[in-house]
Formats: sequence, C-alpha cells, structure tokens
Amino acid sequence: MLIVSGEVRSYYVSPSGREITLGYWTHRHFVGGPEVLGAGVHTWSGEAITACELLFYASKDLKKLILEIPRFALNVVEGITFKSKCFSSLLQLVSTRSSRALIAQLLIALAEQRQADGRDQLYVPATHTQDSLAKMVGSTRQWVTSSLKKMRSAGLIEVKLGEIVILKPNSLSLLAETEGATGDGN
Repeated sequence: MLIVSGEVRSYYVSPSGREITLGYWTHRHFVGGPEVLGAGVHTWSGEAITACELLFYASKDLKKLILEIPRFALNVVEGITFKSKCFSSLLQLVSTRSSRALIAQLLIALAEQRQADGRDQLYVPATHTQDSLAKMVGSTRQWVTSSLKKMRSAGLIEVKLGEIVILKPNSLSLLAETEGATGDGN
C-alpha cells in the first residue's frame, strides 16, 4: 500500500508476543513488506496512527507494472533499498546500544521532528506513550518508566501534561553516545 496521506506504524510481533516498532511511515512511503510481490506470508503488521488514505496494489498488478514500466520498477527498488537501510540502522542500534542509550537517542530524534512548530523547547508529544516508546526500542513499558524517572531526576527531561520536555538536549545526546555500546540492556 502506498501512503497518500496519514501516518502508519509498522511492527513485528515475535512468537512470544514481544512487539517492536519497525518504523513510522508517512506520505509517499509504502507499507506491506517485505513480501511486496506476494510470494509468502507477511511477517510484519501495521496500524494507522492518524487517519490515512492508502493506495492498494495487488501483487499481480504490482508485478505487471514492474514488468511494463521501467521507471516504476526502479522506484520500487529504490523504495526497498531505503527501507533496507532503515531496518539495517534499527538492527545496528538495537544490537549495539544499551536500552538507556536507545531511549535517550529516541527522545532526541522524536523531539527534533517537532522543532519546526515554533516552540523554544524540544519536546516529545503526548501521542508517544511510554508503551509506544518501549515498542520502538524493543523494551518494556516498566523499563521506560524507570529510565524516564532517572532522566527526570538527573534534570535532563521534564514530564508535563503528558509530553516529555527535553531540558538539556546536549546532555541527553551525550548519554546516548557514552552508554552506546554497553549491550547490558539497561
């Protein structure tokens, strides 16, 4: 499916029920992989985060377009390449960073997406719950709660009206870097 408008979260659920967010996708991205040509079972799931307009391509129609329109085929390959790079980066981060470093890095990244809205402070909007943050880093909500409490005690963040305000972005970035390769899960 091609996203015409809105936002879609893609995620994977392990056989044990553990869920990890693979990405948030918006306008002009596609979802429905990795089996875009319908050769097997879809292993990823998705959910609309906001109201969406999606363009659905059946596998047989997608194959036909790929065979008939070279530029379309190149666009599909470029899209799959982009997604592969995103998932490769996610895998590298999850496997080489401590959970605390991951949450610090995630807070900075989510806040930087919101910088253009005219506010002076960096913040993570209330739409990102502690449960959704946990799913983004492959951890538990309880662990995120504990980590946020420690960051709040250190004066790095403040939680108010459901949003997370980043008080010291440089210090939070340093935390993400210095706890980078511990692999201890904390």
